[in-house]
Amino acid sequence: MARAVWSGAVNFGLVNIECGVYKSSDDKMLHFQEFAYGTADRVRYRKTNERTGEEVTSITKGFDLGGGDVVFLTDAELATVDPEKEKTISILAFVNAHDVDPLFYRSGYYLAPKGVGSQRAYGLLKAALEKTKRVAIASMIMRSKQYLVCIRPGSDGSMVLQTLFYEDEIRSPKTEVPNLPKDQSFS
Repeated sequence: MARAVWSGAVNFGLVNIECGVYKSSDDKMLHFQEFAYGTADRVRYRKTNERTGEEVTSITKGFDLGGGDVVFLTDAELATVDPEKEKTISILAFVNAHDVDPLFYRSGYYLAPKGVGSQRAYGLLKAALEKTKRVAIASMIMRSKQYLVCIRPGSDGSMVLQTLFYEDEIRSPKTEVPNLPKDQSFS
């Protein structure tokens, strides 16, 4: 039995559905480790000061502004900008399913009701989405990061939660892709 990677409730209006979010896929890629040739000794990489070459044991976070200017941030300062940990998936809108370009999909999860008491409301939401051919666009916080998500009907009685890229994270093909044809006409 799978373990939920997130637990909480889907919320819209006065409706609150206790749910869990479950992984929908497994990474089957081989992940190799590095060894010293001819031995079973693992190779480790150490953090070093790029100017002096000395090993570093104490590290702080910062943002390079360029020109030698760096803004340093403490863990306490970074904690103040972390989104509050909410256990709610807040539905923001219902949109036509075909209005969400698949290019925006980041990763998929199964959304399932928690316990028997949530099954009816879950089923009602799923049926409404299927009948209207709509998806729910929502916001959630998972692992200290805020995500825009799409909830859509899945197969076998399930619903699928897809994390989405924000619009400014999608690159424009006009600036990124060479040799696109321009203003062609065909008869």
